[in-house]
Amino acid sequence: MNCKGLLLDIEGTLTHQGALIAGAAESLAWLHEQGLDYRLLTNITARSPATISAELAVLGLAVPAQHIQTATTACVAWLHTQQGRSSYLLVPDSVRPLFDGLLINERNPDYVVIGDIGQAFCYDNLNRVFRLLSGGARLIALQKNPFWFAADGPSLDCGAFVAALEYASGQTAQVTGKPSSLFFEMALQSIGCQAREVLVIGDDPGTDMAGASGIGARSVRVLTGKSAGLQRDDSGLASYCLASIAGLPQLLVQL
Repeated sequence: MNCKGLLLDIEGTLTHQGALIAGAAESLAWLHEQGLDYRLLTNITARSPATISAELAVLGLAVPAQHIQTATTACVAWLHTQQGRSSYLLVPDSVRPLFDGLLINERNPDYVVIGDIGQAFCYDNLNRVFRLLSGGARLIALQKNPFWFAADGPSLDCGAFVAALEYASGQTAQVTGKPSSLFFEMALQSIGCQAREVLVIGDDPGTDMAGASGIGARSVRVLTGKSAGLQRDDSGLASYCLASIAGLPQLLVQL
């Protein structure tokens, strides 16, 4: 088996709209049996790893919180390296405690950090951020996904609003979630592997496959979630393609 670790997406790969994708539990159980380490990587910005771990447990997946890396936790880790610099936070209240211990500045911050705040993406909030950016603050986006699958259907995600702020301010946001190399390199450090030793598994070429390519890792595209309905990988980015996560054990045996 030519693989020492796996970096797996959650929504669209293991789960979809609040339910497990067939074969997800069995595939993770097989990884445990084989002694293969893994991390779950997600651009979810409104929930902490502990909350995600609890939600997965309800669905039947026992994944420790420390095995889950989110765009938010990656941002917090990066901000801790920026000593003396302050941030204005436009992030969900549910993850604000993760930013405890960092320098927060409401008036003239060095950074503006923006995550998925749902219906709080109103004119007043966006215009306040625009003015801070115009005053010299740097735009930090937890992620730039254009949409996500809510329980009632596809919904606008953080990236749609980040794009508007980029257009208005003339800035290009620094992204701390997928597909940034920063995000994937943190995951590699956590799992203790080199890029050539891991597989990145996901349903979104723009975040999962592109992120793997950026660090020189192999990737597996699953045709579920955002790739549902396709018969093959049409991105040219994936190293391998599977109908779903259920086929992962067989692929790993063949490598």
